[in-house]
Amino acid sequence: MSFIKKIQENFHGMSPKHKKMAGYLSDNYDKVVFQTAKALAEDVGVSEATVIRFATHIGYKGYPDMVKAMSEMVRSRITTVDRLQLSLKSAQGHPVKDVMSRDTLNIRRTMEELDMASFNEAVTRIANARKIFVVSFRSAASLGSFLQYYLQILLRNCTLVSSTVSIVDDLADVTAQDVVIGISFARYTKLTVEGMQFARGRGAHTVAITDTHTSPLVRYGDTVLLAHRDMAYFIDSLAAPLSLINALIVAVSTENPESTKQRLAELEALWQQYQVYDIE
Repeated sequence: MSFIKKIQENFHGMSPKHKKMAGYLSDNYDKVVFQTAKALAEDVGVSEATVIRFATHIGYKGYPDMVKAMSEMVRSRITTVDRLQLSLKSAQGHPVKDVMSRDTLNIRRTMEELDMASFNEAVTRIANARKIFVVSFRSAASLGSFLQYYLQILLRNCTLVSSTVSIVDDLADVTAQDVVIGISFARYTKLTVEGMQFARGRGAHTVAITDTHTSPLVRYGDTVLLAHRDMAYFIDSLAAPLSLINALIVAVSTENPESTKQRLAELEALWQQYQVYDIE
């Protein structure tokens, strides 16, 4: 089992200090492989004993065993991520190369570290939900709109939650047969967190699409999908989250291929009848 997967499977039962450790290690494991337990403890702001207990809590014999697992992850990324990192150094100075290189890196890391069991769970839940609610605001609003557009085409039961006045009003009809998808990245939108909390309280299955294990959405997500969005500029990279959402939509469409084919054929006929697209 990979180091990241061990963190994912044990995260909900961790103490606050262990969750702090998990967040730091998930983002910095390529640096941590060169550190002692004492040095890591100083960087994270915990005791050395906490570092050692964390390693055993997630299933390792001790700190050296955990470092060995992280080292294996670093070695496995040399031909992909590390090459991209090197290219970033040479690309700095021109936004086109810099931004697109970072987007590529974020997509690669998201693909390599994605918890496939959680992804498959999200697909099954969405495909079989009575209703689907997508909650996203501010910079993540475009991602939510994109996801809702295609899920509505496929399943005809998806609503975009966009009210900035009362999240409770938009989610008042949520039941235990529904799925609520919350999308938010640092800095996390309070309304999205509140929506996820409310939905879980109503018994709905919640899917969190976010960036780290320490995201407040994780606390209220029954299923968690993580996407990297690191960017050196004032904006976040949404390339990896959008790629993850693309994969989610395609996977949902394959759950019932005959139904998808029929639905798209019906829509295509309507689009042609009412000349939705300007085709010469």
